[in-house]
Amino acid sequence: LCGFLMACALVRPQGLRDLKAKSVRKKMKQASFAAAINRDDLVRGAEDFGVDLNEHIEFCAAAMQGIAPELGLAPSS
Repeated sequence: LCGFLMACALVRPQGLRDLKAKSVRKKMKQASFAAAINRDDLVRGAEDFGVDLNEHIEFCAAAMQGIAPELGLAPSS
C-alpha cells in the first residue's frame, strides 16, 4: 500500500498532504496507473488487519505524511 500511496502522491502538487482514501480508491480503478501493483493485494492487506480499506488507506497516508520530505513527497512550492 505504501508504494501505491507514493505513486498517488507523486502525481499530486500537494504530495501526501490531504491525500484522501476516495482519490486513492479512484486511482485503484485505473489499471494503467501503477500497473505493477496488484490491487487485490491492497484489499487483502486491509482484510488481514481486520480494518476497512478506506480506514487503512487514511492511516497509512497519515503515517507517511510525517516523513514526506524524506520520501521525496513534500508538496511542490
